[in-house]
Amino acid sequence: MGKLSLVRLDSAVECYTVADADAEDDARFLYGEIFERGDYLKHGVVLPPDAFVVDAGANIGLFCLFVKTTAPGATVVAVEPMADTREVLRRNIELHGLTDCHVHACGLGEREEVATFHHFPGLPANSTRYPDEKSSLLELMRGDRGVEVTEHTMRSRTELVAVRPLSDLLREWRHVERIDLVKVDVEGAELEVLKGIEEADWARIAQLVVEVQQVGSRLAEVVGLLEAKGYTAVVERPSMIDPSLDLHMVYARR
Repeated sequence: MGKLSLVRLDSAVECYTVADADAEDDARFLYGEIFERGDYLKHGVVLPPDAFVVDAGANIGLFCLFVKTTAPGATVVAVEPMADTREVLRRNIELHGLTDCHVHACGLGEREEVATFHHFPGLPANSTRYPDEKSSLLELMRGDRGVEVTEHTMRSRTELVAVRPLSDLLREWRHVERIDLVKVDVEGAELEVLKGIEEADWARIAQLVVEVQQVGSRLAEVVGLLEAKGYTAVVERPSMIDPSLDLHMVYARR
């Protein structure tokens, strides 16, 4: 991992990112999405003070920080596949003195395997095991977020990552009766993550928020799977994302 920078996000909050102007802009955008617009707590999705939360695609830790700010007694299972991003995540957990945030070094999927991921240092939240989808999305992002998406931004490198079903991780937490929220932001692997949840764990999960890029019938499949498991699902486009990007947030509650 290269040099880190400490980025001021508002008058009271700062975080570490890789020392790269694109990565710093990415952190500011995510802060606005998570903290200022509250894109993950909508349509009745709420967190009790002692919430148990799965953060699938934890990135640099801003959602972890949001959960602990909203629900100070929360336990967060944070899953981040990319090594450099995971180290920044750990640094931000330390920076803010967050307790009960448990970092897992793997990707999530339908089965246990090893997969090639593409890491975008300048846009770490966009790192993915499906680079063809991401390349087209990044092309569409040029200018959309007020961030100049250049060839520098779009550079990537590959990394072999261990992939595990979410239920494998949740065995450590079998004593937890209620999983209050599963947040899924995994850049194209949404269905695989959901299919890696066993029936016994579905019964424990009260709420999910899933970011979906519409490719083929993926959005309909995600919604159909959630409804088949007994959830009521609401689909909304993120407020600050151009509709041409075809990104959706799915809010599911029992």
